[in-house]
Amino acid sequence: MNLIMENIEVFYRVALFIQAAIVIPFAIMLVLLNRIVWKYSAFWDILWIAFASNRLVHLLSGGSYLVTPTGFISSVMITLQGFALAGLATVYLRRRLLLNKLFLLSPFFTMLPLLALGVFSQSQILTGLGIALLGLYGGVLSVVMMLSETVSRTLKIAVAVVIMILAGQTLSLVVIPEGSSLLPLRYVGNTIFVIVAVFLFFSLRVREELVSRQMYQTMANEILENVSDIVFRVSTDGRVLYYSKSFKEIMGNKEHLSPGQQGEADEMNDSLKLETLVGRIISDKDVEEETCRVHLSQVDRWYEFRIRKNDYGHKTVFDFMGRDIQADIEKEKQLQKEREKASELDEARVTFLSNLSHELKTPLTIIMGYSETLREDLPPSRQQMVDAILESAKYQLRLVNDLLDLTRLGSKMLDVEIESVDIEQIINETVEQFRPLAERKHLLLMASTGELPERFNTDPVKLVRVLNNVMGNALKFTEQGKISVMVRRESEDVLLFRVEDTGIGIRKEDLGRIFERFVRISRAGSSRGTGLGLSLAKELVSLLGGRIWIESEEGSGTIVYFTIRDLKEAA
Repeated sequence: MNLIMENIEVFYRVALFIQAAIVIPFAIMLVLLNRIVWKYSAFWDILWIAFASNRLVHLLSGGSYLVTPTGFISSVMITLQGFALAGLATVYLRRRLLLNKLFLLSPFFTMLPLLALGVFSQSQILTGLGIALLGLYGGVLSVVMMLSETVSRTLKIAVAVVIMILAGQTLSLVVIPEGSSLLPLRYVGNTIFVIVAVFLFFSLRVREELVSRQMYQTMANEILENVSDIVFRVSTDGRVLYYSKSFKEIMGNKEHLSPGQQGEADEMNDSLKLETLVGRIISDKDVEEETCRVHLSQVDRWYEFRIRKNDYGHKTVFDFMGRDIQADIEKEKQLQKEREKASELDEARVTFLSNLSHELKTPLTIIMGYSETLREDLPPSRQQMVDAILESAKYQLRLVNDLLDLTRLGSKMLDVEIESVDIEQIINETVEQFRPLAERKHLLLMASTGELPERFNTDPVKLVRVLNNVMGNALKFTEQGKISVMVRRESEDVLLFRVEDTGIGIRKEDLGRIFERFVRISRAGSSRGTGLGLSLAKELVSLLGGRIWIESEEGSGTIVYFTIRDLKEAA
């Protein structure tokens, strides 16, 4: 009899060692696995760690629950198992109730006190009741999963087995006392529980993965079924991996796309156009992302395809997303028609103003010609009257030219005609043109030039127009003193012009608006003007590659600066 008991004891310890050697590394593996699955739950970690730790405590204590302090540590591990089972029950219940939190924490208020008292009082009954509660929590988890519609029939059978094992395990703690020859039967249940629990773990995880994937697949299919865009994915060998309803309407049930035959795009049918597009993208190894437009004659609509290359490890796929841009195309056509119509109207307006300008210039030229002829034979008193006629005619001619140039500038129809010119000659001729008017107003008109290049590439007509506008303003708003015109080289290919007067000046608040079109600055002694002169000068200076700015104080005169650039390269 003693020999039998010794053999049972040896078998018992060997069973404990084997169980610990298997369960502990297996539990560590399950903890690691739990972190890489789709839906992580900390309660699974707690269950496996507590179970493995308890196996280690059992091995060290020889299997007895009634050993202190290892017995108390075992009690804590068993309580943590109950806590994990309660937590999993709340997870799979999928309801957020206040009772969930109370149920989750209940093992610490029920199991732990019973197990601790059982250890310290060496009461088999209290220990059995504490472990019986572990079976109760396992049973609750089992009932929750059995009632769940997402758990399969196979899993429900496995859950029923776990309930029976836990019930038998609890019963064995009460029926089989310490030291009995049947004591190893307790741990047979533990081993079966581990096997079934592992099966449940993997089954639930796989089930969750399948359910989640199926859910997302269903959502993706619903989107592809209802989306109006042409969406499909192909592999590098042309195999269609998924597609939308719009793709199916064009391509049918084709599961493989091969490069289409080459030919004129208008001669291809829609299927061939898409196959040609797919073939070109697949054969181009450098393509990562591309956008192109395709006209599908079957539906008579334009589509803009965005193609993106995606790499999944060693697998490469191409995603095609075709957006219906027919409305955009029609808007573009409408805008193009409106632009062409506006351009035609603009051109007609410029033509009309050119004709009008010509019609106005002809009588003005005649008036100026006859006035100059008449002036020669008239006495001085009469010459002043003719001079007034000439001045008014010239002023009218400048207005006509300004209006015409401003219209052409607004229509981008004013071209720059570059010539190689002598800047000093242009300055002297322009100054001499204004000298008679300056002398009549008893103003000193001076011109000075620094070291200038012999020839300079610019548009002489536009340069003279700028000088006329700037000097005309200086003469208009200067009643006494002088007007000086200076030009010098600012850099290798830039000239700086400076026109200074001793006139009435400009108020500080008006300087910001001085170059705006049709803006007339109210100044004493001035009643004439359209507000075109300086705005036109700014536009012309910009065409000549420069800029213009003004420095002025009210009552202290005005200085106008502008630059022009050598346009040799543009020529």
